[in-house]
Amino acid sequence: MGYGLPDQQWQPRRLAILLCETTTSLTQAKTDISIRMSSLIPSQLRSNRRRLQQDLALVQSQGKTQGITLEPIPDTDLQKWTATIDFRGPEFAGSPYEGGVFEFTLNMSGTEKPYPLRGPEIFCNTKIYNPHVDQKTGEVGFSMLSEDQWSPILTLFTTMLSLLVALGEPEPGYEVDGVLMLEYISDPDVFWEKAREWTRKYAVPGNTDTTHSSTSQAEAHV
Repeated sequence: MGYGLPDQQWQPRRLAILLCETTTSLTQAKTDISIRMSSLIPSQLRSNRRRLQQDLALVQSQGKTQGITLEPIPDTDLQKWTATIDFRGPEFAGSPYEGGVFEFTLNMSGTEKPYPLRGPEIFCNTKIYNPHVDQKTGEVGFSMLSEDQWSPILTLFTTMLSLLVALGEPEPGYEVDGVLMLEYISDPDVFWEKAREWTRKYAVPGNTDTTHSSTSQAEAHV
């Protein structure tokens, strides 16, 4: 799907390839999930804190990757994290979100099933024009977070990388805003132009209105 740019450089599909490599092939992970699950020690599945410590070690060792940074929120026992997707790097030239910095809150303990038995709850704290983000609450939804796609082998970084891919190539059937998804499908040029406008207005550092209007609502969920 094009972005109305004559010299498009940003290619979400390259990120999709990286995503598959990062997870050692998502297709294989889905077809071989029973084997992978059986290889995990039961205590590891029950202890989300141990898993979160592994996630922390991973993000600390790799640092900022593909514009993504992750950091636990202090005094939350690793159950709440902040994530940032920074579109200011050269790899995002041509993206409708180029130049923007988008902040997210991740919650790992909001339901009866803790992470990694389920995916994290994710809220976007920066306004973004995309069908995978609820414009009122900031709630994020995309394929990897769905019950039929999620697997405990997936990490927080992999989850954010998958979100990055979904932002560039929205996934029909997994949207949280049906109106925006319909616009994306029916008139992508108009959709992406609005995405650029919102990025310039709300997500470029230094602008006066960069915080999602629903930030307080998102925090209430976590």
